[in-house]
Amino acid sequence: TDDNNVLLGNYFSGNTSGSVQDLGVGTILRAPANQQFFGLEKQYYVMTNNSGAQRVAGDVVIMNPQGTVINGFTTTTTAGDPKVIGVVAETIANTAAGRIQILGNLTTLKANGTTDIAVGDLLSTFTTATISKKASAGEVAFAIALEAYSIDDSNGVIDAILITPRQL
Repeated sequence: TDDNNVLLGNYFSGNTSGSVQDLGVGTILRAPANQQFFGLEKQYYVMTNNSGAQRVAGDVVIMNPQGTVINGFTTTTTAGDPKVIGVVAETIANTAAGRIQILGNLTTLKANGTTDIAVGDLLSTFTTATISKKASAGEVAFAIALEAYSIDDSNGVIDAILITPRQL
């Protein structure tokens, strides 16, 4: 049950007793190609918060290099923003560095349900900072919903799989 480890080339049978127990932040699990378990693999970048405020787990963020800080991030109010990089994995103070999850399963994604989200829907950035929504044609999607959300607000927190961003 350690955290902040990289486990490569192992067989992962699940997140239960007798197997790897992922504590949520910092552990990268990679199984051999013939034994991949989509929901267990995760990847992170350590990035610097250039958003002007503290960010917390579940916040959707975009790339924001500034000067010599090429690994900077901030928030966006652009729907389907093509600069989307991932989701904050831990509390990160303004100007501090912390982990941004870029691939894999997470349970903290903030979501807006004005356009109903169903399991399997692709997700993009929303017009409210730090929130995701159901992606529309022409937008860049960065996640797949693993949970539905259909309440007309931005208070949702859903399970999702982060994917490599792609334009719809």
